[in-house]
Order: sequence, then structure tokens, then C-alpha cells
Amino acid sequence: VVRGLLREGRFGLLHSHGITAAAHAALANLGVGVPHVATLHEPLRTTQFPGWLGPLKRWTLARALGQADAILTVSDDAQANLLEHFPALGTHADRLLTVPNGIHAQRYAVPSGYVTDDLRERLGLDAQPILVGFLGRFMPEKGFPVLLEAVERLTRQETLRPFYLVGFGSGDYRREYQNAILRRGLEKFVSLLDFVADVQPVLRQLDLVVVPSLWEASSLVSMEAMAAGVPVLGSDCIGLREVLRDTPSRMVPANDPAALTAGLRAALDEPWTQAARDFATEAQARFDNVHSVRRLTALFESLASGARRSVPSQAADPT
Repeated sequence: VVRGLLREGRFGLLHSHGITAAAHAALANLGVGVPHVATLHEPLRTTQFPGWLGPLKRWTLARALGQADAILTVSDDAQANLLEHFPALGTHADRLLTVPNGIHAQRYAVPSGYVTDDLRERLGLDAQPILVGFLGRFMPEKGFPVLLEAVERLTRQETLRPFYLVGFGSGDYRREYQNAILRRGLEKFVSLLDFVADVQPVLRQLDLVVVPSLWEASSLVSMEAMAAGVPVLGSDCIGLREVLRDTPSRMVPANDPAALTAGLRAALDEPWTQAARDFATEAQARFDNVHSVRRLTALFESLASGARRSVPSQAADPT
């Protein structure tokens, strides 16, 4: 289907998202020559290339990516990860670009007291518990099981400040995670709520955002939380560590329940609320997506301008 569309000559640029889409796009574009930009949003892992077919799969994907005119990653960590798995792409260094993820920062430049929802009332909580938030897909790579184990460990400790964890998200593992909450006896400490498209009102009601990911290409929710002036406790996994570096946010080793427990305990005992609020303006400037928009627009225009194609007469029909 893509090949047929490209051969119509109506398109000046092909933009694929994800390594599978990039491979399909490269095959569809063979002999057609439409400028191709491939954006990769997920880091690669060794487990993706198992068995005796693994090297062949790796070689095929590297060859397909090598056909793209530009290969974009959303963080320097993600680019390093790409070259670790596909070192042959190093010969195309001029085509490898990092265009970081970003957020609509202006939406967060509002007074810190701005709240449009009463989350505590929805959860049946008073003002006493520290409200900890998890926002992301309920999938293993997001580290929610590690977070649940850390919460269970916390509940066994004495002289602990009251806290409550609320998770917002969607994903295939929500039922399993809800069962795990019941199995661990954590229903008085944890609630799972549906995914919210606009996290800004939620973030401003949280005292702490926890991002326990096992791997990331980048982390939008961390950017959003910092732009909202909310303290962030995250793991040091690739991608996420790049976002949290040189900020007031704190990091703990990834996939380490004991370390996350200690990090949570420290956050509850000595929160860095004011430091997070003071950093919000800088976070808004640092993570504003306008910077990446400009770079991406310039790249599109540069590639497309060299391959303008005439539009077939039937495509001009206003009907």
C-alpha cells in the first residue's frame, strides 16, 4: 500500500515512526527515492534478537534503516543504544540526529495554586497523606511491579509519614497489577485510575511523581512534572536519566526495589517541594517542544525541497 502511494508522485517526504515501520517504509521506497525520515521512539534490547535468526534480523533491520535519509532518536541515550545494536549505522553518522522529545511548555506556566480537580476527594483522602503519582502505561517496562514491591516494603516500616499512591494509565497489565495490589494487601495504600489525556490538572495535585521505568527512549511525564513544579523520583535507566540529569529530581538504580524503597522513604521524610517549584520555569524553557519543532521543520524542508514532485492532475480535483 505504501509503495503504491509513493509511486503516485504526490509525496515529497516519507516519515516513519518506530523500527518496524521504518523497515516497511524502506522496502516500500526502494527504487522510488522519496526522502525518508525514520524516528525511533523505543530503545533496543538484546532479547529482541534471540536464537539463530537474531543476527539475521539485526542485519536486515540495520540495512533497512541505512536506507533512510535521516534517522532520528529522541535522546542521546537512545542514539547510543541504536549504535550499540547496529554499529554499522555508524558509517552513516551524518544521517543520525537527536531531536529530543518536548512538551507544550506554555500550558504549565500558570500559578502553582491552579487546580481544576479534587483528586483527594475522589480517592477519599484528607489533606494528611502525601500523594504520590504514577502516570504511564501499565506495562512491565514502566516498572510498576517494582514500585508495588517498594510500597509494600514501606508499609512495613515504622514512623513513616502517611502516603498514598495513585496510578493513572492504560495497558494490558492493569488487571494483573490490580490483582497484585489485592494480593499484597495494599488496597489501603494504592489506587489505579484510568488514563488521562491531560495530565496537567492531575500533576498539580500530586506531592511526588515516581517514574520507576526499566528503560525509556525519553520521558515526557518527567518533563511535564518538572514543568509543573512537582518533585520527581525516577530510575537511572537510559533515556530517563538524560531527562533528570542536572535537575532537582532524584534517581535510584533501575529495577531495584530496595533502592526505590529507600528513595521513597527519603522523599517522604525530606521532600524537595520548594526546589521543584523553583525549577519549574527553567524546566519549561528546557523542555519546550518549540526547539525540536524548529529542527524538525528545517530538516523536512531541506529534504523535501530537493525532491519536489508534480501533483497528478486528478489529485487537484476539489471533490
